[in-house]
Amino acid sequence: DVAFPNDFVLCDGWVQVPTYDEEKVVMAKQRWRGLSIEAIFVTEFRCTADYVADACRDGRVRLSGSPCQSGDLVQNGDSIIHQLSITEPAFRAGTIKVVHEDKAAGVLVVSKPAGIPCHPQGPYRRATLVSILRESYLKKQDAYCHPVTRLDRLTSGICILATSKAGARRLTALLPDISKLYLARVCGRWAHSSLLGKCCDCEPVAKKPRTDSWFTVSEPLLLQKHKEGQPLTTVVDSSGKAATTKVLLLGASDESSLLMCQPVTGRTHQIRAHLQHLGHPIAGDPVYGDGQADAVEICLHAVAYTWKKDVGGLPGRHLLSTGCPKWWTEPWAVVQEAVESVGALGG
Repeated sequence: DVAFPNDFVLCDGWVQVPTYDEEKVVMAKQRWRGLSIEAIFVTEFRCTADYVADACRDGRVRLSGSPCQSGDLVQNGDSIIHQLSITEPAFRAGTIKVVHEDKAAGVLVVSKPAGIPCHPQGPYRRATLVSILRESYLKKQDAYCHPVTRLDRLTSGICILATSKAGARRLTALLPDISKLYLARVCGRWAHSSLLGKCCDCEPVAKKPRTDSWFTVSEPLLLQKHKEGQPLTTVVDSSGKAATTKVLLLGASDESSLLMCQPVTGRTHQIRAHLQHLGHPIAGDPVYGDGQADAVEICLHAVAYTWKKDVGGLPGRHLLSTGCPKWWTEPWAVVQEAVESVGALGG
């Protein structure tokens, strides 16, 4: 297991990154010329006028390295220096496990817990998979650590990273030969069958899964632009990019169904958007399903990768997660058999 950095605070199952200072330097944009520092911070950075005045007075905002007042005007060639105190959101304690490593090939495969993003984004900087690996596993703040396969913050599962530029180039070139497999728990009894082509009454799976009965959804997906107060969202839209997801039923009840999903293409939020379109959103999903806005996990787990030919730095023909998430209720053997059958078919 990969430990959290020593200064991370663990309390009641949650992890808090201690507050730290960060200095940002921004060169004056053309549209800022002739505007006051206050006007720029209020309109561009959504700060209050009182905050800007206090920050200038305390020296936390400087203009081209010199003390300034909020009413000072910004000119061509100026830089704005802003000293920030960063408090990142707390995240639920989970375990980062090393699944496979080939140092010579520059390959590192880990299992990511839900709740942290793969790389710095939004309010998450140190509380990210890459930052934690650099600090606690690779032991170098500037170590090369590039996620070749990425997972959403609320998604758990295995992630392939490159620990060298050569490894990144090789793995990126081989991505078309690597298939991803996910486990998902969705709302409602699964109502689609590739064999019948219509709604069906699915029984809970208690024996060998029907690996010949993948249901395929091919619907174009459009990534919507960020809007005020709206998270990143992908929708089924005829003007979007082609997208295909294969789905295998592994278990079902009246309340929910357990699926294995294989995204044939790699669009943003592809599985989440396609399953919502089919009327079975992922349980706990705050964007596409019934989850709360402050959700820390959705029922989606990257369980395996399979590949058709030798991939330098990766063993055999597939990589399998170290175990199932707590919300998965089917036997692990069912998952293993489904993964192995996909690998036997060449992904």
